[in-house]
Amino acid sequence: MKLQLGQGQIVIEVEHDPDVPTTCPECGQAVPRHDTRTRRWRHLDTCQYRTIIEA
Repeated sequence: MKLQLGQGQIVIEVEHDPDVPTTCPECGQAVPRHDTRTRRWRHLDTCQYRTIIEA
């Protein structure tokens, strides 16, 4: 988490451990990863700060 007071925002970074296999939520089997680019989106504000999620 980065608190950027000058910009009035909080950035929350979500990372995936590359050593842990991705599993299917329905069958539980390991599945290949795709589309691994980083994305940013705005979430609900935290007090007076904009909240940005980066994953």
